[in-house]
Amino acid sequence: MADRRDAPAATACHAATAQLHFSPNGDVRVCCLNSRPLGNVARSDLAGLWTGVRRSELRRRLQAHDFTAGCSGCGAAIEIEGRANSYPALFDSWAPRSKALQGDSWPRRMEFNLSNACNLQCVQCDGELSSAIRTHREHRSPMIRPYGDAFFDQLAEFIPHVEWTQFAGGEPFLARENYRVWDLIERLNPDLRCHVITNATQWSERIEHTAASLRMSFAFSVDAASETTFESIRVGAAHSQVLANIDRFREVAARNDMPTSINHCLMRQNYHEFGELLIWAEERAMPVDVSVVRTPAHSSIAHLGHEQLEQVCTFLDDQADRVRPRLDLNLAVWDAEVARIALWADATMESSQRVWIQPRRDRILEFPSDGAGPGDDSEALRQLEHFATDGIVHRLIIGSDNHVESVGSTMDAVARFDPGPLVGLHVEHLPAALAAVFGPVGAQEIRSQTDDRLEVWTSCGPSTIRTIMVPLRNSDGWAERAALLFAIGPSSSDS
Repeated sequence: MADRRDAPAATACHAATAQLHFSPNGDVRVCCLNSRPLGNVARSDLAGLWTGVRRSELRRRLQAHDFTAGCSGCGAAIEIEGRANSYPALFDSWAPRSKALQGDSWPRRMEFNLSNACNLQCVQCDGELSSAIRTHREHRSPMIRPYGDAFFDQLAEFIPHVEWTQFAGGEPFLARENYRVWDLIERLNPDLRCHVITNATQWSERIEHTAASLRMSFAFSVDAASETTFESIRVGAAHSQVLANIDRFREVAARNDMPTSINHCLMRQNYHEFGELLIWAEERAMPVDVSVVRTPAHSSIAHLGHEQLEQVCTFLDDQADRVRPRLDLNLAVWDAEVARIALWADATMESSQRVWIQPRRDRILEFPSDGAGPGDDSEALRQLEHFATDGIVHRLIIGSDNHVESVGSTMDAVARFDPGPLVGLHVEHLPAALAAVFGPVGAQEIRSQTDDRLEVWTSCGPSTIRTIMVPLRNSDGWAERAALLFAIGPSSSDS
């Protein structure tokens, strides 16, 4: 185990004093790994999220080296693998400049993941970050776009105070929201550094103009050295076109004296080309940043058994004499990742330690996963029992991935439909499935909506379907599941 004394004395992580991170669904947090959002732009103004109690509480806990406010993954990383290669180390250079700035009047860093618009279906990704995967692999409807005019009006107050920005996605150059931010930067803070993580599949006059007009650096997502492996991972990308576009981006960056680099996801599918990838980047004077893939399991080296991990270590050790002499800029990257995998292969390390990051969804149905206290569906069930003309309340349990886990009814013997086909269905497909049973539905009306309850009334012929959704919260207020309950009652005009 690592010695936690190597953590800085002032705070475990400076992200909470320096940064805001924006997710495609509108959630705002201090970094991409924190599991408890400060809030959502659809319900809160930006200034309120920055100055609110959640960020203050998170900053207070981190100053006490307490990782329980959504930072447990990084706490485990430091405990198990050491702080030097942990994510919090990235923010050490962003410590407040003086005690007077401990709270920071404005964020100095912003990470924009404003859209999941993407043309690729990478094997390690999902529909939350790729619209192509969401449509073609997951068969889900498009993500709602939460960043509207009000958000950009509020953002304009922040931009003059920001010192560094990052744009990711999705593919940043496919998201119209990013161009609105870049327009604000060009007008309000033209010297602001803009770091763009791109798959390098896109190039146009508009992109060239945007890149040339701003202080824009680039990190190119490259997950293999060979064409065959690259295209098998980054599904939908043409290896030769990506390499040509990388040269174009590098030329623009060089004219503006801005750096370029490689972002690399080290996985089961590509570890055999890790050395070649580093050598390729070294020859182009580009440093490589490695993303440690811990999920999904089918791509994660950390999820391998000890025997398979030893095989990976043996392969990398056999490559070392050929690879290491050809590296300078990226030699430390090779050594750090080989050492990390060797640590995982240690027979004394349990698999639960190797895969300590298990992402927890920030939202379940329409609700934040993190709430103020415990909660269940008993009150909703009671209300619907009184409402139902046939005495039946249908109850669906929705898992953290927004798929139906189980279906039941208060009177199963006279239930009007077979619940079997609904199990495993994504909630976005429920309306069509239920309409096939209950008949065409008409107008919908949201009767009430809070962070712990959503009630919708839907006309259905001469009747009304009353639906109540609630998160099922544990004693700490965290919800891994939600209940969707509905009953058939009289028309809304009769209620």
